[in-house]
Amino acid sequence: MSDIYHEALRTFGSEPQLLQMVEECSELTKAIIKHINRGHNPDRVGEELADVETVMNQIKIYLSGKGVDYAACQAKSVKRLRANIDRVKGM
Repeated sequence: MSDIYHEALRTFGSEPQLLQMVEECSELTKAIIKHINRGHNPDRVGEELADVETVMNQIKIYLSGKGVDYAACQAKSVKRLRANIDRVKGM
């Protein structure tokens, strides 16, 4: 499936896809707020999350080409999550 993400980057360019990521994140935010405040269908949140993930996969490829070790970034994020969970649980 990564072929289509590479193709999208080649076709649209990295800057437009970075802006697309901002737009998709905004749409996800809106869908989540509506879901919480108005009890909207969770399918809409799922659809927007899928859109974010699709563009995110393109951005990961872009960042990899810029020398960013996304796996290391993700590992740090998970480590912070673990620390927050432990802190809340009083561990």
